Amino acid sequence: MPRLYHATRRDLPLNQAIIGQERTTKPIDLEFDARRPEDVTPRSRALFSSDDPAFAFVYLMAECAICRGQLLLYEVDMPCATKHPMILVSHAQRFLRMPATLEQIITEYWNPTCEWKCWEYLGDAMTPTADEVMPDIFMQAGAKHRYGEDLVLARQLWPCPAPA
Repeated sequence: MPRLYHATRRDLPLNQAIIGQERTTKPIDLEFDARRPEDVTPRSRALFSSDDPAFAFVYLMAECAICRGQLLLYEVDMPCATKHPMILVSHAQRFLRMPATLEQIITEYWNPTCEWKCWEYLGDAMTPTADEVMPDIFMQAGAKHRYGEDLVLARQLWPCPAPA
């Protein structure tokens, strides 16, 4: 397992396990969970990490575009984590009314076959093991670029439907 990183707004105690809790999820997460392999943590209760500290940080910044307060980055241990292409969840949202394409995207997410650059790791538990230094602006730009490359690949494989 590679080194994994988790970005959050919460101060996490080091060396204490955190267990994923069932939570309200977006409709797209329900679609993914309905098709997940049995031995994989459902997105509805998963904890998420990345093998790229800059990407973990940039993703949290994007999710919390209007957040105020601290952003923290931790190295984490997730012994039972599974690896999935991050871009596919957001890309799949465009295909909720196209079940055949949605099925293809979800299949690729759970069992990736393509050369993706940005990965999310899902697990039912994580243990923060170290505080990390925030990535500098160049590392953040590199993470955004790699995510953009994944978006290009997703759009090549499953072109976006025309707006209604």
